[in-house]
Amino acid sequence: EDDGFIPSWHGRYVAANSLFRPENDTTMGAPFRLMTTETGAKVLVLGFLFDFDHNANNTVVEHVSASLQHPYFKEAMALAEDCDLVVVTAHIDTNQPEMVEIYTAVRNAHATIPLLMLAGHAHMKKYKVFDENAIAMESGRYFEVLGLLNVHTTRSGTQRLQVEHKWIKCTKSNLVDLA
Repeated sequence: EDDGFIPSWHGRYVAANSLFRPENDTTMGAPFRLMTTETGAKVLVLGFLFDFDHNANNTVVEHVSASLQHPYFKEAMALAEDCDLVVVTAHIDTNQPEMVEIYTAVRNAHATIPLLMLAGHAHMKKYKVFDENAIAMESGRYFEVLGLLNVHTTRSGTQRLQVEHKWIKCTKSNLVDLA
């Protein structure tokens, strides 16, 4: 809907391979988004859904491999040249082929840019190191645990990403401690 959930995000809903109006390739959200953090870091955000085939009649979930061939991805990778970090949000398990396809596509464009992939779908706690500058994290299921990342990036050297991660059980007292 033009006045529903997705438009209420004012361009901040990122979903590259989910099409709302397949007849004219209208994505449900923006295929990517550029952001600048409060500390001045430039971040490129991409969003994907796994190769899902049980979608509603008025939608299509395009396979990740096909989506990565669209012009938006080349445009995003050109913009990533000036970024400190690429973040992928994905309803995709860290070990699914689609996640490897995304990783490979980003690495083909930028061999060492820091890459964080925030995963979902397996509903298990997972932390996967793809290379010294790329990790994927999945925080479990149904808000049992919160995955917390402390990220530092640099624009030079071979190791440009430093990440500390931990799991926090979602109890009232733990969440109060985080506030």
